[in-house]
Amino acid sequence: MPNYKVVFPIETTARELVYKLVLSTKFCELGYDCYIGSKRDVNELLPTINTFVYFDKGYLKGTSEQLFELVKQLNGITISLDEEGGVDTREFTTIDIRFQKEVFDYCDLIFIWGTPQYNFLKHSKPYFDQKKVIISGHPRFELLKKKYRFLYEYPLNNIKNKYDKYILICSNAGFGNNIRGEEFIMKNYQGRVRYLEKFVQDQQKRLADIVSLVKKISEIYDGKIIIRPHPEENSEIYNKELANYPKVHTIYEGSVVPWILGADTVIHADCTTGIESYMLGKKPISFMTNYNEDTCCFLPVEISKLFTEEKSLVKYIETQKYKELNTEKKNETIESYFSFSVDSTEIIVTKVAELINSQHKNFKHTKCSLNKLTNHLRRIAYYMYRELGMSKNNPLVENKLKGLDKDSIKTLLDSMKNAHLIDHKIRVSKVGNKLFKISIK
Repeated sequence: MPNYKVVFPIETTARELVYKLVLSTKFCELGYDCYIGSKRDVNELLPTINTFVYFDKGYLKGTSEQLFELVKQLNGITISLDEEGGVDTREFTTIDIRFQKEVFDYCDLIFIWGTPQYNFLKHSKPYFDQKKVIISGHPRFELLKKKYRFLYEYPLNNIKNKYDKYILICSNAGFGNNIRGEEFIMKNYQGRVRYLEKFVQDQQKRLADIVSLVKKISEIYDGKIIIRPHPEENSEIYNKELANYPKVHTIYEGSVVPWILGADTVIHADCTTGIESYMLGKKPISFMTNYNEDTCCFLPVEISKLFTEEKSLVKYIETQKYKELNTEKKNETIESYFSFSVDSTEIIVTKVAELINSQHKNFKHTKCSLNKLTNHLRRIAYYMYRELGMSKNNPLVENKLKGLDKDSIKTLLDSMKNAHLIDHKIRVSKVGNKLFKISIK
């Protein structure tokens, strides 16, 4: 009977590490060794372990097909746990592109965030397979519940000791201010994102709006202003434009959660940070002078207080009206799209464990020729490292993987142990450049 390993690729540490580590500990307690690492390291790992569960984070045309086929040839199980499953336009333009036929053909289980997404896929995709699709919510948001706040106490204390009183402004201009430039965006995302040119233009406008807003707020607010760029943004633009504003700091560091918890208020455009702020009990502020539903994610705006004029928002901050905002009333839309009340981790671990057990009973080892493996790996490597620029020493990749290290993982594991979230002693071993094995001691 094969000994399955559970594998979690990471693209953006700040967004993924905590919840994937929690999932790993739960699988470890069931007897499975787990691996967490960069996509590059994980892809090199797969042919060496055989019989594994691979948690895919989202379909990418041109490379996912090769990766899915590689997993299949290696007797692996593919699980879809998409990173972009809830924050979308009203027409679901993002998940419409991300859930192609290949996902349903190759993935053994597909976890969906909420009921509206499930219904959209069911009625719009002729290849929809309800036996594979499970509404689970997402562990990333489950960890925003009060019982998990201990995971963020250490970084929160460090942030408050250093910055004390501050407003958090989260930018999501990854298309309009990309660290690799506009040409990279047009080449990489054309065909993957609808209204791409409009997205780029809108985000470039938002970038200018944020810089202007920060200058105005710094004159009337008695604390600091923290700008948190999207991980794909070029932060040097903020540093240059705001060099003469000593109260302003541009920081992309760690999970956004402790930064939200410590902030007086959170300002965003239409990004996931707005949802996270709401779930953490803070009514966020949305600021967009060019609000356009076609190119905006509606839900973060809907649960925020929206401002389309800089002057009115500055006045709002000056009079401290943001202190009157609260999220005590349950938002049915949030529950519908994010299944926030369910135990996402428990659902996912249980369903995957059941699938592994059923695979054990029907397991048939199939050999994959060395030539086939080599061809799959070459195609994946070509697309990732040449087309997407995911090579070593790439500034975009380095920025997104910041914090993926043994010390950070051990700190999180210690917090989980102290809070009795895990019952066993968990070992972390570095087995690659950005690859770590998580197992029971």
